[in-house]
Amino acid sequence: MRKESLNFIYEHAKINANVVFIGSDLGHGILQDFKTEMPNQFFMEGISESHIVSMAAGMALTGSKVYIHTIAPFFVRRAFEHIALDVGFENLDVTLLCSGGGLVYGPLGHTHTMVDDFSILSSVPNLKIYAPADAPEAIASLQRTYDDTGPAYIRLGKGNEPSITKQYLKKDKSYLQINKNENSFLIITTGIMLHSAIEITNQLQNIDIIHYSMITPFNLDNELVKVLKSKTHVFILEEHLNFGGLKSRVNEVIINHHLSEIQVFSFNLGNQYIDKYGRQEDLFKDLSLDTESLIKNFKKILSPKSSHEF
Repeated sequence: MRKESLNFIYEHAKINANVVFIGSDLGHGILQDFKTEMPNQFFMEGISESHIVSMAAGMALTGSKVYIHTIAPFFVRRAFEHIALDVGFENLDVTLLCSGGGLVYGPLGHTHTMVDDFSILSSVPNLKIYAPADAPEAIASLQRTYDDTGPAYIRLGKGNEPSITKQYLKKDKSYLQINKNENSFLIITTGIMLHSAIEITNQLQNIDIIHYSMITPFNLDNELVKVLKSKTHVFILEEHLNFGGLKSRVNEVIINHHLSEIQVFSFNLGNQYIDKYGRQEDLFKDLSLDTESLIKNFKKILSPKSSHEF
């Protein structure tokens, strides 16, 4: 995702002099062509995230379309005041492109993991939140920020994720839909958890499952509400804490539309910051968010003998 996303910005900067990129601490050689060819549109400001956000706001006020990039926790936590007041409140054309969403940087501990970004950023005025599942969704998210104006946050994963969404993406949709069986169970995901959802479906072929991958986890539109109305079981998969993310938004929609008959089963990162060090896949396993554990729990819930106490 990251490589394709940075290349998107570079290619659009070549055709639009208003596109500006500000990086924090990218490795040597990253975007070297951008720096060489368009020095007036490329800035590398070092480890100074709050300054970068305010700098981006100032440049946006002069008419620039600004993309800023570093790893997610360093913008979201360190520069939150500047994101909320300088960018969000002023409704400026600044996109935060953030690598390392969720547990990508798990080997570096909880200071480098981003498990509550949706919860934190959902309160920022005017801010659109994107969580792509793979490179095609990341490019689709960036295209929206390019075509639109105003602040945005894009949570990127580890990189090199298999491209699985291109055939399903629809223009101007905040979700992709896989399978349209009216009587199927519903899995709602955001970000990379779509990969797990597809693996679950492949291994539970005797069960009709419909997927909704929410590219924008806080934009649950009327079509999804219609789908929810026909379902009895909704499974939510997200690489986020139990509160403030996709689960909270889905439950809000269910309450607002009086869909109390729906049983919601949420699989997420729990209620606390992760206090262990480890690779993303190992932490997933420890938290029962790996595919094997998810399949086991899906079978338990969907078993005719299950009481659905989970």
